[in-house]
Amino acid sequence: LEEELEENLFKRSTRSITPTEKGKIYAEAVARAIALLDRGKKIIRQEKSQQINITCFASFAEKILLSILEKISLKNPNIKFNLTLNEHSKSESRHHDDLYIRYEKPKNSSYTFKNLAKPSYGLFATEEYLKKRGIPQKPKDLLSHDCISFTFCDSGIWTFTKNKKSKSLLIPEKVAFSSSLSLLNWVERSMGIGLCSFWSLGDHKGLKRVLPEYTVSFPEIEDQIIHGVYPKELKGNK
Repeated sequence: LEEELEENLFKRSTRSITPTEKGKIYAEAVARAIALLDRGKKIIRQEKSQQINITCFASFAEKILLSILEKISLKNPNIKFNLTLNEHSKSESRHHDDLYIRYEKPKNSSYTFKNLAKPSYGLFATEEYLKKRGIPQKPKDLLSHDCISFTFCDSGIWTFTKNKKSKSLLIPEKVAFSSSLSLLNWVERSMGIGLCSFWSLGDHKGLKRVLPEYTVSFPEIEDQIIHGVYPKELKGNK
């Protein structure tokens, strides 16, 4: 190989052999080529078997994705879906995913994305909890309540928006969850006021909205947008 390339790819001694700078460059290029070949094989196999691998956080899958996949399955009975539910909506895509649904844009340059939804958030509690603890009239009233949020809201800063005017407050959280479904379940137990996305509410119609004139956001979720992340080589593939 070195004769063919007319380059020394390794430094050799009586005790060791190590790659040269040109050797490292060649090894990296070969690794990328092997990865592309493996991906090509996977694409061909999937086109033959019509298998689609999807990873999604559980609440989005239950409330939105499953109804979409149901319609696709009825129209395309030969398609097989492998659906992995991940509780953390910010986790990185796995190398074999065809579609990964998450909040953050991909950091890996071999992936691209489409915007799927722009969720908005509100505060919800049971009537039982509000009777016991009182109904907040202003965002700062939440400081005397048991507030429930997400584990990825590390800063504890909630931004309240009303009539296009925003104000941020540091809200102490009594409990934090990685799953919207678990968060809703805790709120339904009358354990506090929960920060909930409207799309995740679904059949949870017994909850009362708190501070209904406000929408609530937090800085940890980039752009507040749910992204569909997929490999660039699948771009344009129906």
